[in-house]
Amino acid sequence: MTGANLGSCEMCSWECRYTRATQEITFGAGRYQVCEHHASHPVSPKADDFGPAPDNGTETSSQSARQSDKDVTPQCYTVLGVLAAAPEGLIREEICQRAGIVNQAACARLNTLEAQGLVIVDGEKRLAGTRRLQQVYKFRGAA
Repeated sequence: MTGANLGSCEMCSWECRYTRATQEITFGAGRYQVCEHHASHPVSPKADDFGPAPDNGTETSSQSARQSDKDVTPQCYTVLGVLAAAPEGLIREEICQRAGIVNQAACARLNTLEAQGLVIVDGEKRLAGTRRLQQVYKFRGAA
């Protein structure tokens, strides 16, 4: 699979770096969206794991969460990388655009990262394209 529908390189995201994925490869037991470099130089996933996707206990929520489990850790690293590159912080809309993930995934990953103290939300808000205010998220290590 190649083309514009791919998001960020999952392997770069494990190192908190953002790179646009250009293709999908099979490596080990998984399929990954990767950049040109990692297509020819794949790396094993980091041992760090952000856990399974949360669900509310209903059958459909649990089924959806299990399908998303493989995406949680790479997406968390991608979001951290995007935020680390923006010391002024970003609103959710900007995070979605830069990380190449949908709003629902961004909300879930930001909740996970905030709960672990890796992302700070201090009450600052900015206007989104929807003309509504969104809170600003900052990487904890940012000045």
